[in-house]
Amino acid sequence: MVAAAVVGTVGVGAVPAAAIGGFCAPHPLRTVSIGDDFVYEHQTAELKVTLSGPACTTIKVSYNTQNGSAKAGSDYVAKSGTLKFAPGVVEATVTVSIIDDNSSELNESFWVKLTSPVNSSIADGWGKVTISGLEPAG
Repeated sequence: MVAAAVVGTVGVGAVPAAAIGGFCAPHPLRTVSIGDDFVYEHQTAELKVTLSGPACTTIKVSYNTQNGSAKAGSDYVAKSGTLKFAPGVVEATVTVSIIDDNSSELNESFWVKLTSPVNSSIADGWGKVTISGLEPAG
């Protein structure tokens, strides 16, 4: 296997790819996972997407929202896209806007699904967003 050269710098807060003598050391295939979030109606959901470790190549993964008891258009704004992890970067965030319907209701939830990984595989591809039906105290 031929190692790829590490070129340029890595973004703020990123973990650098393992480099030996200016060359990127080969790694096993990285996995991608997404976390969960709990929000109130007037907030924005933020789901952290992480790699199992720094990589020497660009990693991409697509995502899209999926209805649960919460429905797109009335409880949250549907969203889809692709996250791109530059070499050395191990974390990204998917944000989803929550719609405030000004009514008291039970907690509702929806999902953010990861799909179509490039240069990686998916370890945990379902992030759950729970929307509280109560207003926060204070």
